[in-house]
Amino acid sequence: RLLNGVSWDGMPLPGERVGALLAVLVAEPAGVSDGRLVREIWPDAEPVHPAKALQVLVSRTRSATSPGAVQRVEGGYRLGLTDEDVDARLQAAHLAAARAALASGEATEAFRLASSAAAMEVGVPGAGPLGDLRHAAEQRRTTAREVAALAAARLGRHAEAIDDLAAAHQRRPDDGEVLLALLRAEAATVGPATALARYEAYRADLAERLGVD
Repeated sequence: RLLNGVSWDGMPLPGERVGALLAVLVAEPAGVSDGRLVREIWPDAEPVHPAKALQVLVSRTRSATSPGAVQRVEGGYRLGLTDEDVDARLQAAHLAAARAALASGEATEAFRLASSAAAMEVGVPGAGPLGDLRHAAEQRRTTAREVAALAAARLGRHAEAIDDLAAAHQRRPDDGEVLLALLRAEAATVGPATALARYEAYRADLAERLGVD
């Protein structure tokens, strides 16, 4: 786990650089070169013997996880774990599958997968590769909540969808799919008058932005 703490089978992994190494490898399934790993893990001061320092870090990471967790590839290393074994990759996979399910009309499956992706806790991002990984995961959580809301709206579960649809509409007011789902959700839960008022407000805002009367 990397998104909320750095751990292996429930046990915390020691050292910030172990987390940084794993975070860089998680983001690049094909593998990462030795040179880039050194730059990412030691951004402020490169070790006197960078290749040796990287080897020691990889050895320490393997000892704390499993021998196959970090695999040697030509010129670098890759993560030797499946997506299901890594929370960040599992979240990304669930979100991608949820979006595909929604696009193909499978709203129930889309809701299940998107809800799973949105439910993954993300800790304080911080700096460095681990911070970048967590920042991206938090963005995926936002997207996943939106996908789940769209799926819930298609299933007629408007009360569950309305808050996240409203947040998505605020982020992207011209997204027609989100706006339509939000209007339907408001009409079903608050009343048609509220939905019409939102639509008129949107039209007025759009006319102002376009500079038309």
